[in-house]
Amino acid sequence: MNRLNGTMAHAGKSIPFLYLSHKKKSNTLAILLPGLGYTNQAPLLFYTTSIIASKGYDVLQVNYKYSREEMSNLKEGDFTDAILKVIHHIIEKQDYEHYILVAKSMGTIALPYLLENPLFQSAKVVWQTPLLQREDVYKSLRITKNRGLLFIGDKDPCYIEERVSFLHSRTNLALHIIENGDHALELNNDVFASIEIISDIVRKIDDFI
Repeated sequence: MNRLNGTMAHAGKSIPFLYLSHKKKSNTLAILLPGLGYTNQAPLLFYTTSIIASKGYDVLQVNYKYSREEMSNLKEGDFTDAILKVIHHIIEKQDYEHYILVAKSMGTIALPYLLENPLFQSAKVVWQTPLLQREDVYKSLRITKNRGLLFIGDKDPCYIEERVSFLHSRTNLALHIIENGDHALELNNDVFASIEIISDIVRKIDDFI
C-alpha cells in the first residue's frame, strides 16, 4: 500500500493524518476518528484498519491530538470542520463512491455533523463506545438512516441502559453490548479475554463492511 503522512492546519491547530491507498484504485474510503486517549494505533483501531485495508479499501486516519482542556473548550462544529478539512484534502485527489466512518469515543462527537453532509448520506458507520451521555450523539443514533454497527461495554461510563435499550429498536443499527466491557472494550485484568473480544469485534466489522 501507499502511505502518505501529512498535516493540515485548522484554527491554529495542526491535524496529522495518515492516508493508506492501494496501487489499484479503490472506490471506497474508510475514515477513522480515534478517541481522546485511544489513538489509531491502539489495538481495536489498529486491527480495524488492517481488516478494512485487507478488503481493498483505502483508509484515512485522522490523528488529531487534543488535551482534555482543549477538547472541553472546542466547539463541535470546529472539531468537525477540522476533520472535514483533512477529508476534502484527500478526496479532491481521488473520487470515491462509498464511505465508511469508524469513530471511537471522542470521535463520535463529529458523527452527528458528518452524517448531515450529503457526502456521507449512504456511508456505513461503526460507532465504538459512543458518548451516549451527549444529546447530539444520542439524537443522531436515534434518527440516522445510515446503516450502523455499535459496540459498547456495560461497564463503560458512557453506557446508559435506557438509551441503549431504545437503540435496540433501530432496525438499521446492529448493537453489540460487551458484558463487563470497559471504555476500551476490554475486561479489567483479563488480557486473553480482552484479546478475544477485540477479535470478535473486528470479525463483526469485517462482516458489516
